[in-house]
Amino acid sequence: MKINIAIQVGSSEEIEGVLTYCAEHGVRSYSLRALVYALGLAFVRLAKRLADIAFSLLMLLTLFPVVYVVMAIIIKRHSPGPAIVVEAEEEPDGRERSLYAFRLPEAERRSIIARSPRLLNILMGQLSLFS
Repeated sequence: MKINIAIQVGSSEEIEGVLTYCAEHGVRSYSLRALVYALGLAFVRLAKRLADIAFSLLMLLTLFPVVYVVMAIIIKRHSPGPAIVVEAEEEPDGRERSLYAFRLPEAERRSIIARSPRLLNILMGQLSLFS
């Protein structure tokens, strides 16, 4: 059974008192402030994800003909094999994720050009530009 009760209180101390009383007696309680905060966080996450998608799509569509094709041709001329490779990286929580990168010598792997295929990871939601 669920019962919803609205209590008009004047100050945050009164709200804290009611929430503390409910917690001590095993009653789940929610404040409007907490609900608004949770909705705000959800909106921020959605806005960040939409910005990630928009930016990565824009960059992929503008960079692809120029950088990706030229880099793929250069890499293929110097050595056989795929131009874009998948690198395994361990996340802080212990899980492993696959990240895309151009196959370049070790000294050049940290460059922005070498990591530009990671825009695909951003588009798929595995990485984010806006943490």
